[in-house]
Amino acid sequence: GLANLAVDPAQQALPGSLQHSGTCGLQNQAVADSETGTRHNALPRARELLDGLVVFSPEDAGQRRTLQQALEELRHAPAQELQSESGEATLEMCSGHIEELFQHALGRKDEEAAGGAIWLAGRLPQLEEHEDDAHVTLQDRLRRRFHEYQMEAALDSAAALVPGAKREMGALERLMEALDLAESHASLARCNTQVRLESILADLRPHVPARLDMLLGAGRFEEVEGVLNVIGAGRSEALDLHRVHSKLDILKGIDLVRTALTPTPGQIGFPVLKQRQLRHATMTVRTALAGDMSAETAAKLERLLFQELLPTCVRHSRESMFAALQTAFGLLNAADRVWAAVHSPYEELSADRKRELAHELPKACQVWRVAIPDWLVSPELAACQQAIRDALAGTDPGALQAALLQVKEADGGRELCAAEFEEALRVLRLQHRLPEGWNVESMLAGQAQQKLLAKQELTDPSVIRAFDRLLKSTTNPVWTRDRKGRVTKGFEAVRVVHVMNAMTWASYVKRRDEILGDREQVTWPYDDAHWQDNLNGALMTKEAFGAIEPLVSAPPLLEKVNEGWFLHGTSHAGAAAISSDDFDMARARPTGLYGAGIYLAESVSKSDEYVQGETADGIELFPILVCRVCLGNIYYCPEKLPDRRNLEDRCLRQEWHSVLGDRKKTSGTFREFIIYDPNQVFPGYIVYYKRTG
Repeated sequence: GLANLAVDPAQQALPGSLQHSGTCGLQNQAVADSETGTRHNALPRARELLDGLVVFSPEDAGQRRTLQQALEELRHAPAQELQSESGEATLEMCSGHIEELFQHALGRKDEEAAGGAIWLAGRLPQLEEHEDDAHVTLQDRLRRRFHEYQMEAALDSAAALVPGAKREMGALERLMEALDLAESHASLARCNTQVRLESILADLRPHVPARLDMLLGAGRFEEVEGVLNVIGAGRSEALDLHRVHSKLDILKGIDLVRTALTPTPGQIGFPVLKQRQLRHATMTVRTALAGDMSAETAAKLERLLFQELLPTCVRHSRESMFAALQTAFGLLNAADRVWAAVHSPYEELSADRKRELAHELPKACQVWRVAIPDWLVSPELAACQQAIRDALAGTDPGALQAALLQVKEADGGRELCAAEFEEALRVLRLQHRLPEGWNVESMLAGQAQQKLLAKQELTDPSVIRAFDRLLKSTTNPVWTRDRKGRVTKGFEAVRVVHVMNAMTWASYVKRRDEILGDREQVTWPYDDAHWQDNLNGALMTKEAFGAIEPLVSAPPLLEKVNEGWFLHGTSHAGAAAISSDDFDMARARPTGLYGAGIYLAESVSKSDEYVQGETADGIELFPILVCRVCLGNIYYCPEKLPDRRNLEDRCLRQEWHSVLGDRKKTSGTFREFIIYDPNQVFPGYIVYYKRTG
């Protein structure tokens, strides 16, 4: 029944629904049919099949096959015919039957059948006038309804788990997984689940903290950590778990300090393993102190140190005593009570040991920045110390020279005033190995009796633009469980502050040298090929900060120890405290996925999850620390639920120095970099940015 164009050249092939372009110049209609898939009897045939489905029954397999046959016929109908009134009516009829099929599948909770209906909707031909971005196809509508159905099912499942979750932790974990699933489908369905989520969490709120308190009372810390990790930071606030987090930090911190400082049988001095344990314990306790508004941590720590650990360590050895004193001074603002706890056991020591300590304690006190107690310092040495401090605080070179001479001639003066004496004799830059770009004069101004510290606002527009490019080049707007609120899509650097902290830098350089020395025992890879092939890609900040380094005169990175620049989100107060004192991990928790460490990111989008903004002049700014980090020997962890204790053990007791947690591989989110020794992290810059999307 095909017309031959040789007989009637005026006839032309009509474009089919599978090929919308024209077919002018074809020799024969049969050729047009074979190339476009068009069949001129397709639409009537489809209508004939659909007319047989006047009363459509989705349960009837025969009728479903008939519907599919009609759909295939429509796919071969000419587009011009489909755009006719009859064609549009046929498409509408077919769409209605597909929707009936989909709705019936959902009613029977048959997700496979619902997926089949969505597939059929995708086979439905689309008219040319509907092929634009604004048009929502039947398949799109069914997909959204399917995700909405799955969202509701997940929420119903979560609600059903609430009674069990109040009593049993396994049910609570399943409930949280159901909420994660619901939020995932809600995003695809473009629905808001906030009301139902808040209702479910509100029902749990009185019970979960009580249950966790009971576990803490039983000393089941690891179980509590696991539950908090399952709940996630985003929902902890809704469940009012801040007090549980704080209490866990307190109990864990106190236990870690006791373990680290208590001498073991046969212990000589204070070995390296104990030193690592103590660094870990100190970091954990600092976190607890920062988050404990009731001062419960400080009270428990004072009882532990004053009544138990300080007397024990003084009697054990000089090294143990110094470790306990450094811990007490570093964690507690109670120098007088610390010395009071030390005085009695000190008097019990032999004369030789007391002479040794009297010679060495003054030097240590300078490092700790605490005053030596009166019972340890003679009046003559006290006068020397005050003289050199006064001279260093002033500007008279003659006074400084006289003070130096007085200290030199006094018996024990050099030991008592070692730090001041060295500062007067040497160039401070060499003493602390300070970078050439640092302004030492600004670090001394007004802080003679404190640490060498300055925070310089960088106002050069080219520098601010370079840091802005750093933020933009590391943006990756991906949602994670730790995100509170919507995902930020854009960032703009507004202010940049250069941090020059001599003591923190010196500790960092010293630790970096130690790690460099470790390479003589254990060699590890560090080149670009290793990052690309074994660590899931190059570091995101490498290229952007490479452009920043010459602008700010930053020392070149030491690639042999995998040194790089990383980001850490915090609050304004946290940024000020960390850059002024030390990286005290006020925002980190021992319950973190990879243990009690310093968590760093290569993407501003990840660090942005943990920032807290402040508004000034109508603009809300958020702080992020740009940190120089020595990763050393990196332990690559691609596990979804790693053993945090095993990771800590690898870095504190074995040959690794850091962990790369690859959540990008396991969950499609971000790589995280975890350091367990704060001396491996130096916060070099504070970038204040605003969110733009």
